[in-house]
Amino acid sequence: MQLMTDIQKNTEEDYAYAAIQAASNILPVIGPTLLGLIIASPVERRLQTFREEVEVRLRQLEARGLDLQSLSSNDEFIDAVMQASYIALKTSEREKLNALKNAISNIAVGTSIEKTLCQIFLNLIDTFTPWHIKILAFYDNPKNWFERNSKQIPEIKGEGSIVNILFEAYPELNNRTDTVYLIWSDLQNAGLCDKHIDLNITMPLEGMLQHRISGLGRFFLEFITFSES
Repeated sequence: MQLMTDIQKNTEEDYAYAAIQAASNILPVIGPTLLGLIIASPVERRLQTFREEVEVRLRQLEARGLDLQSLSSNDEFIDAVMQASYIALKTSEREKLNALKNAISNIAVGTSIEKTLCQIFLNLIDTFTPWHIKILAFYDNPKNWFERNSKQIPEIKGEGSIVNILFEAYPELNNRTDTVYLIWSDLQNAGLCDKHIDLNITMPLEGMLQHRISGLGRFFLEFITFSES
């Protein structure tokens, strides 16, 4: 496919080389040559795998009517692919790679998003951890989260804090309270959730199950989510 061939030519040498050089500079005592030998093949594999996954998705979209040739003149799409490819080189986290692939797919099919906001959202994928994305998605609609994941909504008598309902969904976070609060602060600072909500606020169960993210947060989740059907 000519489009993906062009993308490959533009990204493989430039981004792989930049990533290797940047990593080498972090540990100068080892030396760029040795570190380059250590990470060169994994970096190339990451790029190759990501590129192949994007190509599979684009072929699926083509079967649904997308004109792939038109993407070659779509600067927003090309910019997003270049930016996402660089981010993909820096992570092995499946949640983040899926978010990048979904973002590219949404731009390809013409999802309306202002260019600056697109760049900001891609940068957020880069800086966020998978838990940032999971927690944001959970607080979008906790009640629906339990239903989608076939989990029983917990029975909490009296009142509880907003963070308690998250711990019911993800018990593994129970001993990572400081991390949860730090992630929540990141999401608030990014404008993706209500800046006036303290996770320690107590309320009845029904209140605990209400959505807590902003309109921008919901837009971000839509940007990194894609329907396969």
